[in-house]
Amino acid sequence: MNIFASIFRLELSEFYRLKEAELVADTLAHYCSTLLEFDKYITENGVEEKVLTEQTVSGWMKSLSVGKRTMVSKVNRIQLFARYLNSVGIKAFVPELPKSANDYIPYLFSADEQTRIFMSVDNINKIGHRSKCPHIKFEFPMLVRMLYGCGLRLGEALSIRVKDVDFDGGILTLKHTKGDKQRLVPMHSSLTLLLE
Repeated sequence: MNIFASIFRLELSEFYRLKEAELVADTLAHYCSTLLEFDKYITENGVEEKVLTEQTVSGWMKSLSVGKRTMVSKVNRIQLFARYLNSVGIKAFVPELPKSANDYIPYLFSADEQTRIFMSVDNINKIGHRSKCPHIKFEFPMLVRMLYGCGLRLGEALSIRVKDVDFDGGILTLKHTKGDKQRLVPMHSSLTLLLE
């Protein structure tokens, strides 16, 4: 694979080939993207000596404008590349992974708020909502309860078809979830009964 242009183009190509043999397509694509970004940074910053310095790695890390989790993933890939360079006799600084504290703070609805949400969706026709869909008074309460009871993403819930629901076992089959994976989600018996 000769898509790299920096002083490390041969090593990046060989490292990529090694990863190609062990990784699935999605993960390999992330590797390729990170290695190309790193290669571009090295080229644009005029690195001409086959030594991967702390200054080069730190500069590349500072150039990234990504979230914490993405930063950890990208640095991990370059960390492995640096170890590879050291293993083939090229001096390389191995960066430490940045701390990846999750800064997401979930909002928890109180029991009163949950009750009011369900009352609102159950009475959607009574609160002046007009829709061309005559079944909205049934669909909307089911949708909200699936989101709440199964922890589904909106797109996952909207893509469910009758054939994806196992009414006997109380299981939803989600065919295209995050990462384009399929997963099975159990439902409470009251939700299964409502869907049925």
